[in-house]
Amino acid sequence: MKSLDAIAARYRTGIAIAAAIRSRKQPSESQTVRFIQAMAQMRITEEATRQVLDLAGVPTLSYPFYYAFVRQVYKLSRREIEGKALCHEVALLIGLWTGRGLSQRVLEIIRDQVFNIGNPTP
Repeated sequence: MKSLDAIAARYRTGIAIAAAIRSRKQPSESQTVRFIQAMAQMRITEEATRQVLDLAGVPTLSYPFYYAFVRQVYKLSRREIEGKALCHEVALLIGLWTGRGLSQRVLEIIRDQVFNIGNPTP
């Protein structure tokens, strides 16, 4: 896994190039700081997910698909969606990824243990 410094350096370079193309301005430091904080939180989330997958006996070959699910849930949780709406959105994602062949039981464990999001209530 890449270090956060390497990820941040690559991000700064990409942002600097895009900013130079658009308006010849440098990216703000606060933008870079927010990105680094989000990546650090995502790394913690992925590590917790890896532990769940290991305990559940999921084949290593399936890990990228579970990580894709985790990234989608993480993206939802960072938005201003809360409570029942978030529970329902995550339930839709679980249905989607179950349809793609992932274990519903494992997805629900990830939802409960990694994100602390409960079952949706009617």
